[in-house]
Amino acid sequence: MSFSDFATPIAYVLFVWWFSTGAILYLDGLPRRTYPLTFGITTVVLIVALTGISHTAAVTSVGAAYSSFTCGLLAWGWNEMMFLFGYITGPRRTACPEGCGGWRRFRLATLTILYHELAILGTAVALTALSWDKPNKVGLWTFVILWAMRLSAKFNVFLGARNLSEDFLPEHLEYLKTYFRKRPINLLFPISVTASTMVFTVMTLKIVDPALSRPEAIEVTFLATLTALAVLEHWFLVLPMPAEILWKWGLSSRTSDEDGGYIEIWPPHDGGALETRRGQMPMESTAVSPSSSTVAALGARIGPNAVIQVVRALRELGGPGDLERVFAAADLGRYLQSLPDHMIPEQEVTGLHHALREVLDPQLCERISRRAGQTTAEYLLANRIPKPIAFVLKRLPPALAARTLLGAIGRHAWTFAGSGHFSFEAGTPVRIRIQGSPLCRSIRADAPACAYYTATFEGLFRALVSPTSTVVETACGAMGAQACVFEITW
Repeated sequence: MSFSDFATPIAYVLFVWWFSTGAILYLDGLPRRTYPLTFGITTVVLIVALTGISHTAAVTSVGAAYSSFTCGLLAWGWNEMMFLFGYITGPRRTACPEGCGGWRRFRLATLTILYHELAILGTAVALTALSWDKPNKVGLWTFVILWAMRLSAKFNVFLGARNLSEDFLPEHLEYLKTYFRKRPINLLFPISVTASTMVFTVMTLKIVDPALSRPEAIEVTFLATLTALAVLEHWFLVLPMPAEILWKWGLSSRTSDEDGGYIEIWPPHDGGALETRRGQMPMESTAVSPSSSTVAALGARIGPNAVIQVVRALRELGGPGDLERVFAAADLGRYLQSLPDHMIPEQEVTGLHHALREVLDPQLCERISRRAGQTTAEYLLANRIPKPIAFVLKRLPPALAARTLLGAIGRHAWTFAGSGHFSFEAGTPVRIRIQGSPLCRSIRADAPACAYYTATFEGLFRALVSPTSTVVETACGAMGAQACVFEITW
């Protein structure tokens, strides 16, 4: 074989590795309203990739080697995108507790990525089945190498490294950074690099074996080059040159999202955060809001709908000048010139709802708050809940749909409860609790003051669980209760 016979596949691997990584980062950085479309397209691509591996598994040709390698890479890319999108991560979606170490830290870190690893395992099993007893296993081995080296990188980041590639993580996966450890090097790193370098060396020697046919030599070239790149990625962990410099164009799409993003459907199961209550359907979740340390570090912020929809409701139901007077009282007049398009400080939302009560009469305040909650639910249903998920929820038994929806709401509670603590019980009736609700903080009233939440929950449950759903706030912090409690029946 000539030099060009090796140079072409090496160049192909280098380009596809660089471009596909950047493309995934770019798509992940786009506004989250684009995720469902991207998910649909990439899932079709995954099906095409699996079909391609099946069709080329029995073929030993140069074209089949290129096809199988590409299909294996596409299958890996789908799994990476589902993780970065936050669709498939793990049952734990909260920060590492302060002072946590040893095996407990390892266990909690594992829970943050468990579902993703299971999805990768499932894909690997599918690739194995498609390639079983077939001569062309390039796609399978491509996937396995990427998986093995990514696992190694995860262990090294967990144990400690100089460069943690934190910029690759989107905002909705910020909590993962608390499981990373920054240090110059760890004891596993030299073992990882030495072992992978030995594998690369063996593959390189295999390439020049005269007994190999041209297609077989190209297959090994693909895998050897990919292994070399994986070794390079490991060195990026400790060298004074972060990997981000290679994909600045992929990170250029990163912007602050306008709210907490899409609802995922995997119910949370976070260690001791779940318990079964006698006489009720399980489950109660008490650890779905961010920890106090995370809130302190990141600052409590709430999605802009808490302002935008109030503006809309005041324009629809308020009297002349009500809108301007309310926002002047809250010192938020700038939002009447330009509505917020990103997460906003929690205290601004608290101030706005205080101003509603100060400026408007109680009946109008209630109507405005409820209307804002209704339009917030409409917005979420139209823009933040993928249509396939909504389709499935509507056809589940109400109890199961409610439990699934509650888990998803809980994972995004920080976007509407801020520093408040969100928990729920899925039973009869369903109960949602928000302790330290930003809507009624420092308010004293004779009646519940969280009509905005009431209407939002009711809109979501009527659309996704049962059209007869009714939400009633049975306890409120404004009335002296320890938490605001919302009971949901249907």
